[in-house]
Amino acid sequence: GEKSGIKSSLKVRNNEIYKKYLAGTTINELTKEYYLSEKSIRRIISQEKLLCS
Repeated sequence: GEKSGIKSSLKVRNNEIYKKYLAGTTINELTKEYYLSEKSIRRIISQEKLLCS
């Protein structure tokens, strides 16, 4: 699926989630905004943290 653009749009979304989290948005708010489970949000945040560090 690299060519379909799904992966890059997910990257952008995950980065947005991380930035919002850093800006003070709660995980609970993020789960509602992105229709993801808390577990998914936490996983994305820790992945982004690794990518950005």
